[in-house]
Amino acid sequence: MYLNRNMSLKWGFGRMIKMFRGYHGTDATRANVIDDDGLIPSSKWHWLGGGYYYYDDDSLAARWGGPNPVVYTSILEAEANRVLDTMSANGRELLDRIWSWLNSESSHKLPNLRSNQDHLAYTLVEVLQNEDLGLIGKFDMIRAIYNKSAPLQNYFQTGLTTDTEIHICVKNIECIKSFERVCDHG
Repeated sequence: MYLNRNMSLKWGFGRMIKMFRGYHGTDATRANVIDDDGLIPSSKWHWLGGGYYYYDDDSLAARWGGPNPVVYTSILEAEANRVLDTMSANGRELLDRIWSWLNSESSHKLPNLRSNQDHLAYTLVEVLQNEDLGLIGKFDMIRAIYNKSAPLQNYFQTGLTTDTEIHICVKNIECIKSFERVCDHG
């Protein structure tokens, strides 16, 4: 059952599996290192935490690569209950719980949460790594809307804008089922 050109659901041994096609962009110099040594995960303090980052759009991945971009494509799969998809009903429900928690007294434990002016990018990574919420290690993949200009409260109120990108962070390398260099734009 295909949901869009970059995502599908399938059943495997009685489990629902979420599948995405992701695009990883880099520059030509870094692509040579990737070709020789493989992907290196981003740090745990990147906006969705440590992992392998993908776009759902090849043109956005190409922009990431600068003047000499190289784009890779991958099939990404994980059990549905191990994917935080912030665009799904369950993902939105979890975001609502996180938003309630952020507005509660408990959130004072986040050292970098300064005000409602904080961007989602700096808050979500801390929330996902906060022991009080029990989310550490729960997800193999996170698919989220990244709004480059919206403060956190606007993210929950407005959703998609022209400044919006969809990012996929793969936490478990076993979820990367293929990795193919598909385009040299340089």
